[in-house]
Parts: sequence; structure tokens; C-alpha cells
Amino acid sequence: MPQGPSIERLLNDLDIISRFGKAPGGGYSRPAFGEADMAIRGHFEQEARAAGLECFADHGGNLHAVFPGEEDGPAVISGSHSDSVPHGGNLDGPLGVFSALEVLRFWKESGRKPRRPVTALLITGEEGSRFRKGTLGSSYITGAMTPEFIDALTDGDGQRFDALVARHYPERRRFMVSPGTTAAFVELHIEQGKVLESEAVQIGAVEAITGLTQWQVKVLGEADHAGTTPMNMRHDALSAAAAMIIEVEAAPAHVGPDSVATVGRISAHPGGVNVVPAACEFTVDFRSPDPVRLQRLGEVLRAALNGVAMRREVHLEILELQSKQPGPCDPLIVRAITSACNELHVTCRAMWSGAVHDALHFSRIVPAGMLFVPSIGGKSHSPAEATSPEDIEAGLRVLERVLWSLANP
Repeated sequence: MPQGPSIERLLNDLDIISRFGKAPGGGYSRPAFGEADMAIRGHFEQEARAAGLECFADHGGNLHAVFPGEEDGPAVISGSHSDSVPHGGNLDGPLGVFSALEVLRFWKESGRKPRRPVTALLITGEEGSRFRKGTLGSSYITGAMTPEFIDALTDGDGQRFDALVARHYPERRRFMVSPGTTAAFVELHIEQGKVLESEAVQIGAVEAITGLTQWQVKVLGEADHAGTTPMNMRHDALSAAAAMIIEVEAAPAHVGPDSVATVGRISAHPGGVNVVPAACEFTVDFRSPDPVRLQRLGEVLRAALNGVAMRREVHLEILELQSKQPGPCDPLIVRAITSACNELHVTCRAMWSGAVHDALHFSRIVPAGMLFVPSIGGKSHSPAEATSPEDIEAGLRVLERVLWSLANP
């Protein structure tokens, strides 16, 4: 009888899906419901049914593999997403999906029977690479976005979300996350950063998932001749934007720990070599796991940008693209992760997630938590994304202990 979930079987799953969605130039491109995503879904469903698990798709296109409990009632759910960013890695998402599945396969073959039902969940469209909005499957079943809004989303070819779900899953089951259907949610994920590796720690017990706000900033000045306009007579939109970007970088230090702000994209108009720019647009992404600090960071940023606009006599427009409030992880799940690490003699540290994950939406409704395994070099959303087999095994073993404890209260 096996003593624990099989790292060999999990690594084989990851090897099989590594054949799907290889992108020219490196990495993987797996948009939701694309050929590669459907191949991963097919492998998940095939393995789940072979293990004797009941499988169904819900109206958000999420796949459920259900291990019945001794008692009826709300299920413990564990999983992650199957899609990727363009030229992403093989682990971001699928590691959590197939680790949850492997836990259930292990329980099946070892004759274990949890008190509560436990579900391995493959979640739709976390990355937003097809529909320009992320966390779609988890938003659908938690009500973070209305089903009507998500159903009407279209991709670059005009294909609607609901039509794609119906095409691939003509038989669907209604499912919504609530205390009546879901006892807890746990997501295993690669860290996507450098903290665990730099400290030689194998598991991160996530205490909070970041909130974020994203802005599109437009700076309007005046176009003038680059040679004939004296420096003190210019209203240079690009120079003003450059001063604003310096303020963006400095703002988190005025707010407190675990706050970050980033300018990721910039463009100037009209773009002539010999023309003083009349307009400049750039994005701002700012985050914090604390809602008070997140709000304060927005206030500091807005005041700083307005101050630059006034000093340089340019017009400023700020459009909010999206905003998500932080989500604290359930303390009982954080303790369960820490306890499992202690029992297994696996190193562990508390930390927060600087990336948004599907677990964020679950955390609004039911107890939810996350555990991280290290990313080599901190790389993710990149062809260089990797985690050592030893760290993957540690995450798998800890996840199994955590799910068993939650399923047997």
C-alpha cells in the first residue's frame, strides 16, 4: 500500500502536459479553451475517471473531479488553472491542478475515505490571455463577476465565452461557491518570486493575497518644434510623465511594507524625433495585501501625479482599469499548512502573495488558503519557469496533509 501521494505520477502528468502548447520562441501559450488547454483538460478528466472519480463541468467551464465523503455536505476543494500567459511556463496553474488530483488518486488506491467530499478543481481562464480579463472561472462560481457579464465576453475573433463553454461541455451542472457547497478551498502554486529560494525555504504559508489597482494615465501637453522652442516655454508631456514615473517608484516607501507600484507600459505622441511630445500615456499597477495601505497608496500616487502636472503645467487624466481588494487567507488553513510542514520536517515561512490568484475570490465567501513552492530564480510567466522535483514533492505531501485535516474536522 502506498505511504503517500506519488511524486513520480505527478511528474509524469507534468511531463505529458509539457507536450501541449509549445510556443515558437519558447515557453507555452495556452489560451482558455484553445487546443492546448483542451488537451490538458482531457488528460485531467481521463486520469480522474480512471481513478474512479466523478467528473463534471460547471457553467463557467471549470472541471470538477469529486471524491465522495462518508457524509454529505460541503466539499473541500483544491485546484488551480490550466491556461497560461503567452510564452509562459508549464507549472503556473497545472501544478496545483494535478497535485490535487494526485492526492485523490492516492486516497483511492490506499482505501482512505474522508468524512467530507473533496474535489480537485481545474479552473477556467485565470490568466486573461484570451478574454482580456482574468480569474474568469473562479469569478463565475463565486459571483465576483456576474455570469451574464462573463458569458458575454468575447475574444479577439468575436467568440463569446458562453458559446465556447457550451461547445466543449454541452452537459453542464450548476455550481456556485457558498458555505453550503464549499467547506474550504486550498490552492498549491509556484511562488513566482524569489523569497523562498533566497531563504532556502520549501513552503510558503500564504497569509494574504494582494489587492491591486491598475490605472491608465494620460498626460497632455503641447507639441512644439524641438529646435525652436526654448526649454522654459515647453509643456513637454513626456518629460512630465518621466517625473511622474519617478514618483510612482518612490510612493510605496511612504505607505509601508509589502506595497509595490509599477509602470509597465508607456507611449508618447506624436512620436517624432524633432517634436516636443504633446501627449504621453502610461500604466500604473499598485498592490498591497493590506486594504488600508492599498487605499493609502492610491491616495499618495494620485497626489504625487497631480503635483507634477501642476508644476509642469500639463493636463492629467487617470482612468481606473481595474481594482481588486486584498483577500486574507483563513488562519486555520495557515495553521494547517504550518502544522503539516512541522510534521513532515519541511521548512516553512509565512508570506503574502504579490500576484492575484483564483483563491482570492474563494476567500470572500469560504475559508481559503494557499501554499507556495519555490520558483528557481524567481522566474514565472516565462520559458525559464521551473521548480525542483524535491520542492514539488514537498508541496504535494504538505497539500495531502492539509486536505486530509480539512476533510476530517
